[in-house]
Amino acid sequence: MAEIIERGVQSAIELEEKGQIREAYFTFLNSSQSAITSLQEIKFVRSSIVTSPRQYPILLDSLKTCLAHIESIIESNSSVIQKASPPPLPPKPSRIKPTVPPRPPPPPPPRQAELQDNSTSSSIYQQPLPINVSPPPRIPPPDSILQQLDHQDNSIVSIVPEGQVDPNYLVPAQTNAGDSLTVPSPNHHTTDHVPLIPTPPLLTTHRQLQQKLSDLEEKLQQCRAQQKDNSSPDEQLDQMISHYMQLIAEIRTTLNGVRTIYMSAATIPSVLQFQPVIMAYQVTLIEATIFNAIPPMALLEHSSRHPHPRIVASTDFFNYFTRCIEHSILLPQEASSRAQLVHYWIKVASCCLDVSNYQTLKAIVSALNTPPVQRLKRTWAYVPRKSASRLESLDELMSEANNYENYRETLGTENSLQLLEHYAKPTVPFLGTFIHDITYLLAAYKKSGYEHPQDEPRIQSVLSTMSRFQKGP
Repeated sequence: MAEIIERGVQSAIELEEKGQIREAYFTFLNSSQSAITSLQEIKFVRSSIVTSPRQYPILLDSLKTCLAHIESIIESNSSVIQKASPPPLPPKPSRIKPTVPPRPPPPPPPRQAELQDNSTSSSIYQQPLPINVSPPPRIPPPDSILQQLDHQDNSIVSIVPEGQVDPNYLVPAQTNAGDSLTVPSPNHHTTDHVPLIPTPPLLTTHRQLQQKLSDLEEKLQQCRAQQKDNSSPDEQLDQMISHYMQLIAEIRTTLNGVRTIYMSAATIPSVLQFQPVIMAYQVTLIEATIFNAIPPMALLEHSSRHPHPRIVASTDFFNYFTRCIEHSILLPQEASSRAQLVHYWIKVASCCLDVSNYQTLKAIVSALNTPPVQRLKRTWAYVPRKSASRLESLDELMSEANNYENYRETLGTENSLQLLEHYAKPTVPFLGTFIHDITYLLAAYKKSGYEHPQDEPRIQSVLSTMSRFQKGP
């Protein structure tokens, strides 16, 4: 495609030289549109370019040439521009306050070894350039570039250490379930509770490698342009070009490896890739963080008309996790595959009970008892009896009957031995019981003689229990 565009540009230049301005103009215009169309063949992974257009330097050069000739044709053949009013005259010299640029500090005396190695490059800065004179771009000598590349070989790839992330590049967390891996912009989020999280280390490495590759390709293009200008062959320039090409090939190989690893890690086909213990542990960390961030007094401020944002964050994650479980079960078409996922989530629920995460336990049990999942008769026929009986016991534990009687007995009453044991170990209680108790106690508080709700003994007991759980290990 790049060769066709180049031929089109050459034919347009020939038409312009022959005086066929109209044909040359539209030929330049068609070539520029073809170059723009070819430059659109690009793929992004978050904020990094995964696939660049083929021969994009040639496309950019052709596009610049077309635009320059189009501008020249319009300026030289347009009667409107020729009749345009001249620009305003500058102010008189007497009104201009001359600005004297500050004199740069004298450079330190270079060492003898530096003078010998970089004699040519340092001579550029010894004489000040005259005003209004811009020197032509000059490429440093091949020897100095090769020496710099040898010193930079160890810094081409800046890999983030294992287990660490780049704290300087934060992006909003992805909240949609689409296939796109593009980093969402902060302006696109209108809802609350969307945190800024660091990008994965692999993506950070990919971005740094892509930037390094772009710099090397630009330098290689400059060297080739200088090689075309030289009439005689230059061995040092050829050596520099071959060194650039070797570095570019190595970086492209590394980029392909990083891209393969990242895409395979970012496109997990099923939750079955994770062990139930790992899933329960990770969700417990999230639930514990959300629960500990809720101040106990937020229970008194929360209502349907004025919801507290910390409590809304907990309920939103509860509903989100429940919908994720339903979606994972309903997505496969085969009953055996669905039964395998039901069996998996029952194992996760058992692991949540082992780590005393009653919030996630209630979410899993609620998801498995929703009508879209319960109506799958053939799916439940494939579920092992042991898992089905285990689910019945967990459902009975988190049942809402008699105001969560079984759950409250398992957790223990106030100052009981069971409750003290839960205080001594990491526990994530079910937040719904606290909201339920406070709602009814606030309704009864209006008939009492206490001035403030937190002074009522039963409300104070609920707030104290929640505070004790948050202060646990």
